[in-house]
Amino acid sequence: MYGNKVNNGISENCEFLASGKLVRDAISCLTGRQSEKKPLLFIVAYWGQGIEEELDESKEYNILCDLTGGGTNPFIIEALRKRVKVNIKHRSGLHAKVVISEHEAVLSSANMSSNGLSLNGNGNIEAGVRIPKGKQLEAIKDWARDLWSDSEEVSDDMIESAKINYSKRAVNSSNLPSEEALLGAIKSERLFVHGDLFLPGGPKKNNNLESASKTLQKYHSSMDKDYASNHRGKICLFVAHLLWIFDGNSMDTKVGRFEKMADVVLRWRTEKSVKDHEIEKFILYLSQNDKKGSIGKACSTIIKSDWQNITL
Repeated sequence: MYGNKVNNGISENCEFLASGKLVRDAISCLTGRQSEKKPLLFIVAYWGQGIEEELDESKEYNILCDLTGGGTNPFIIEALRKRVKVNIKHRSGLHAKVVISEHEAVLSSANMSSNGLSLNGNGNIEAGVRIPKGKQLEAIKDWARDLWSDSEEVSDDMIESAKINYSKRAVNSSNLPSEEALLGAIKSERLFVHGDLFLPGGPKKNNNLESASKTLQKYHSSMDKDYASNHRGKICLFVAHLLWIFDGNSMDTKVGRFEKMADVVLRWRTEKSVKDHEIEKFILYLSQNDKKGSIGKACSTIIKSDWQNITL
């Protein structure tokens, strides 16, 4: 049972989904029941980091999103387009979140994103309804078919244009928490010295950025021992640089000067070496497991800020 059965004139077998996690579970169950020979239809406006791992590669998908509105991560759409069994279209002004299979549908407030579906256990307050087979499901399918046929195929040019707009939005200061406001939420003095976040000696040979301290690497290892050491190092070094800039510092690197947190965010997105949800997961872990320390205190403040506007 995903939630509570309701009888509101639609169907006595509808199920109310009272959280993003329950919406995610319902979509997962719907996906599992669908034949591999028939496509699932995802009419969901916005798509974010980490969601590509939620889609079973053995299934076929038709995806309709709003690619150019600024809420969809174009790098995710680009990755999904490379899959053989995925067809993607764009519709400006789309705001619906409806997932449809042969036998049921899920209508919800949740976008296909880490926050929408609570992929890291800490997301937005969402709700939805599962619609079983019947007259209402057929009405939903009719609506979806008309919308799909009247929408535009996503092209390479559309992806590249969306990347430019998305990057501009990510680094626009109006979408980011004020550095001064964030620091003021903790205290006026600096929280860190260099050795708290970085290994001594500067960047290693062939590295553009400084390596994270052993403290951060130990925390990440405690969170998840299964990461490859190189990938763990990348996550930790980006979090280290994010915390350093958060603390009111700046840093000259081989790839440019970091003055705002957005500079660090844009760097890892440009490299595509780590994913937004991996950074967010680690920051959340640090906030919960170093509560009395400066690292945990800083991470807790970042989590409570407009963090999702940095990691869309």
